[in-house]
Amino acid sequence: MDRIHIMWFVTVGLLLTSWRPYVFAAPNCARVVAMLPPCWGFITGQDPSEFCCSSIKNLEDMGKTKEDRVAMCNCVKQVSKIVSYDPKRITVLPKKCGLDSTFPPIDQEYDCKEYVSFFPHNHSSFIVKFYDWLDKDFTTLYYYVFENY
Repeated sequence: MDRIHIMWFVTVGLLLTSWRPYVFAAPNCARVVAMLPPCWGFITGQDPSEFCCSSIKNLEDMGKTKEDRVAMCNCVKQVSKIVSYDPKRITVLPKKCGLDSTFPPIDQEYDCKEYVSFFPHNHSSFIVKFYDWLDKDFTTLYYYVFENY
């Protein structure tokens, strides 16, 4: 290769590596925690508000990668040390807001690394339809697919 091509590849490589920390950084814990207060009413027994559902949608949008979802889970886990709530209520919150997402029952003891995916991606609707066709236990397939994600 000539010198110009080498310089071009080096420049592009440097640009990509310098952008990486900003583009691929895990979600900021302060931002995740700031989205939780609108949902405390639901977590403690009320119906979710429109503002709560909007916050859950924003969290869903933040959870793009496994690392993002684990980081977000750890943020919620830290909150569970301060505020008491029923972790089982977290699991139904996305459905109550009309989303296809799922949340694990995060509490102080929950291992966030074990739960691979809070949020099904585009292929999830295919999995659900296929699994319904097989008429088997969806939970088993869901955990199998996303534990191996």
